[in-house]
Amino acid sequence: MNRCLARIDQLLPQMAPSEYGAASYISEHPKDAASMGIAELARISDSSTAAIIRLCKRIGFKGFSDFKFALIQDAYTMEDEQSQDILDVFDDKILPGRELIPRFLSLTGHGLDLLGSVLDGEQVDLAANLLSKASQIAIFGLGASAIVGMDLQYKLARLGKKPIFTQDPDLQQVYSCSIGSDDIAFIISYSGETQYLFNVAREARRNGSKVISITMAGRNTIFKLSDVRLQVPVSETEYRQGATLSRLNQLVVIDILYSAMLGRMDEEEKKAIRRSWDSVSEKRHVKTKTVKRRI
Repeated sequence: MNRCLARIDQLLPQMAPSEYGAASYISEHPKDAASMGIAELARISDSSTAAIIRLCKRIGFKGFSDFKFALIQDAYTMEDEQSQDILDVFDDKILPGRELIPRFLSLTGHGLDLLGSVLDGEQVDLAANLLSKASQIAIFGLGASAIVGMDLQYKLARLGKKPIFTQDPDLQQVYSCSIGSDDIAFIISYSGETQYLFNVAREARRNGSKVISITMAGRNTIFKLSDVRLQVPVSETEYRQGATLSRLNQLVVIDILYSAMLGRMDEEEKKAIRRSWDSVSEKRHVKTKTVKRRI
C-alpha cells in the first residue's frame, strides 16, 4: 500500500504553509519528486530544504533519504493499485457473495493500512493516560458514531471506569454541561463538523473538561477544540458504504485505546477486572445438565 503518499494526502489539510507547497507537489507528481534531490525539490515546489526535512519527520521518516526510498516504492507501485481501484469496488450492479467477499476485504484492508499511517501513537498514549486517571468519562456521538460510542462505553466499564453515554442528542448536551475539570469528554464524529457535537465540545471546554476526539484526518472544527486528537483516514466512499470504513477504523482505535489502558493498570487493578470478567462469563454461558444414558 502507498503508505508514504497516503500519509501526505491525509495530513495535507493541516500542514503549515511552509510544508504545504512541497507536500502538494509530491502528491501530484510523485515520480518526478522521487527523481529529485532535496535542493531541486525545494526549488521546484517553491519551498525550502528545512521545510522538506520537517515534512519528512512529520510523516514518520528520520530524514529525506528514508523518505525518498519510500516515495520511490510508492510512486512505482501506485499504478498497479490504481488499476484495481479498490475505493470503487462496489458499483450499482448486484454482485454474488463470492465476488463481494474479496472486494470488501480488500477495501477494508486498505482502510486499515491507511489508519496505520494517520493515527498518531503519541496521541494514543495521551488519551490512554487521561482516560485512566479520569473521574468520569462522558461519551458523545450520533448516528454511526453512536455505535462506536456504545463499544467504548462497554470497554471502559470492563476496565472499571464510569462511562456515561446516551444516544439522545439533547441529553448529550445536558451531560456536556454537567461534567467538570476532573472529567473527560470523548467525542466521536467522523466529519468533525456536526453542530450538536461542536456544541458539546464547546460546553465541555467551558467547564474545564479535557476533550478527546476521534475525527477524520484534517483540521476540522472538533479537531481544533480537542486536547487529544485521534484521527482516522478520509474515506471518499462514505456516502456509498453507509459509514462502513470510518466505523471500522473508529472501532479499531477504541480497541487500541482499550489495550493501552489495560497495559497501564497495576496487578491489583487487573485482578479486580479479571474477577468482574469471570462473573460476567459465568452468567453468560448456559449450563447444561449431564444426561446419563441407559445401556
